Amino acid sequence: MKTISSQRRLRVTLWITTVLLLIFSGLSMRFGVVELSWAEFVSVVNGTTEQPMHERLIWQVRMPRLGTALAAGGLLSLCGLLMQNLFRNPLAGPSLLGVTSGSSLGVALVTMATTALGWQLEQLSFLGVIPLAALAGALGVLSIILMVSKKMNDHHSLLIFGVMLGYLTGALITILQFKSNADNIRSFVMWGMGSFADVSPSILMVLVLTLGVSYLIIQRQAMPMNHFLLGDTYARSMGTDVRKLRRNMVAICGVQVGLVTAYCGPVAFIGLTVPIVARLLVGGSDHRQTIPAATLLGMLAGLVCDQMSIWLTLPLNAITAAMGAPMLIALLIRSKNGMLRL
Repeated sequence: MKTISSQRRLRVTLWITTVLLLIFSGLSMRFGVVELSWAEFVSVVNGTTEQPMHERLIWQVRMPRLGTALAAGGLLSLCGLLMQNLFRNPLAGPSLLGVTSGSSLGVALVTMATTALGWQLEQLSFLGVIPLAALAGALGVLSIILMVSKKMNDHHSLLIFGVMLGYLTGALITILQFKSNADNIRSFVMWGMGSFADVSPSILMVLVLTLGVSYLIIQRQAMPMNHFLLGDTYARSMGTDVRKLRRNMVAICGVQVGLVTAYCGPVAFIGLTVPIVARLLVGGSDHRQTIPAATLLGMLAGLVCDQMSIWLTLPLNAITAAMGAPMLIALLIRSKNGMLRL
């Protein structure tokens, strides 16, 4: 009966989330800084518009941003679900292993180290240097973590290593900021606020493809992840290669976070909050149910936060923090003993 109840809750969650996704997707295409009437919007969708500017606004500006918000939200939520499983901690997030800090260090190097060394590097954004530097930083940290994970059987040790690596990269970023000028510091701070607006169609396709492939891989590992959640000993008794599963989860998380951070900035709270909400809605931690729920809810969260940032003209991370932090506080207060459990 519990399984049937969970399946019903999953179906209800998926249906409601899908309907909300469709509604907010339509609203995001219709509303924005430049508002269109419903007649103008319908004419663009039908292909009967006589305003090329409206057509470009919908298909070349708003549509890529919509797709980026959906893909990035889904990726961050899936990554958060994996991290919480990996460390068996409901408060683990995508930035826990230091991959986000690695991306930030890569951006800091190209935006601030040039001034510290007396060099000049102009038009970084136009040349695509900033996203490439962020991706290189994320992959560099991920490579270190994967090498270390081969020697660490304990996930707690890996967690401590990731946190310390994040502190180390943070220290390097602070040194670069101290040595840099105001303009470069401002560029770095603006990147750190997060945005879904500056992703090209080709990069959007990479994000969508990564989301699809990651989802399929993670869904196939749903049962081993369930076993892993009950402890290493139980997972091994069920035939799960714990070390291989742990390395695979770390690698998938690193790629997901690295791509999103490289092209959208260090987006906060979506990967931390959404998996918790998904488990509450489906009524359990069975990954066969939480994976699809968390993916759709993450897409919805990314879209809603992006639209709020547009309507309120505020940075994306200000919206994610303003919505995510109170939600976590409320969940902690309502939970038994003030603790969240998997």
